Amino acid sequence: MLRPERDRYPLRFAQGDPLWARREFAPGHTFGKEGCLVCCLATAAGIEPPEFAALVKFDDQGNLIWASAEPAVPGAVWLGRVDYSRRPYPQSDYAALEVENDDIWVLVQVNAHPERVSYSQHWVLAVARVPDPSASYGSRLIAWDPLAGAYCDVETFYGKRGRGLDYAVWGISTYLYYPVSVVFRGSPAMSYEKFEQVLRAADSPAAPGARLAWEYLVQYRVEPAFALAVFEHESSYGKAGVARETHNWGNLRTAPVPEFADRVEGGWAYFSLRPGEPEGADWARSCGAFARLIARYYVEELGAIDPAQIFPVYAPAEDRNKPMAYAAAVRRRMREWGVPKHRR
Repeated sequence: MLRPERDRYPLRFAQGDPLWARREFAPGHTFGKEGCLVCCLATAAGIEPPEFAALVKFDDQGNLIWASAEPAVPGAVWLGRVDYSRRPYPQSDYAALEVENDDIWVLVQVNAHPERVSYSQHWVLAVARVPDPSASYGSRLIAWDPLAGAYCDVETFYGKRGRGLDYAVWGISTYLYYPVSVVFRGSPAMSYEKFEQVLRAADSPAAPGARLAWEYLVQYRVEPAFALAVFEHESSYGKAGVARETHNWGNLRTAPVPEFADRVEGGWAYFSLRPGEPEGADWARSCGAFARLIARYYVEELGAIDPAQIFPVYAPAEDRNKPMAYAAAVRRRMREWGVPKHRR
């Protein structure tokens, strides 16, 4: 039987389990016939399907009211749905979703196998990515299939046969997750010493202004590890791309002039060293503009606290970005640098 190397979910629930197959999770809807999504969520939560179903809400057609799943899982946040079936959405982002990260549950809506079920859609719970150069996107998605009561290679089993990769399985990814906060209360997770050390080890032109950049981040309560991870991703700490000319920490399109930036030109905010400023102050001001944007717009106005909530807006797919890949890379760095899971 196909199994991933690491089984992230110790309890796995199948729809056909005789303990609940004939029971209803909503009026007129039984686990055995239509309980794939509930069984996926119950597997992720480690709660038996009937118990999980009692914690959430369903509409008159038996569809899960997604937001109701959030309070059912203490500490989790309902992020939303990302539609991967729309072209030309970068499907490679799917591989970058943190399927291997224990913080995120990835539930995938697939085209149901016509030989096995009568309805067109089905839900499976992503478990792992297995590298495979011969696969469509360089790796295979392994999922727990509650209908089969077994693991499956999603693309092989649920892809529409004979119609090319454009018609393969990728549908809608829906997930709950434990966020990693971009802002802090009390003291930041990363110390100033570590912050400066990362910049100097990277031979960043921003290193001489590390103290001032740190002070801006503390002023706006933005986690320094988040700011560093973004700086790394955007420009290799100021050493690559347009940032070499703009001295722009977050590659911001605009910023307050003259409070932070010197000018906005050609779609970028420019920061330069001003008379009397110490070396690195231009990079520090651009870090301040970045911190202000994150704190006042993304956190205060949008209510976003996690990179996965921020980057679909900050670096939208419509601009040829890969926001979920970006979010995954930043989250991973933040965790490496000691930022804990957020608990509300």
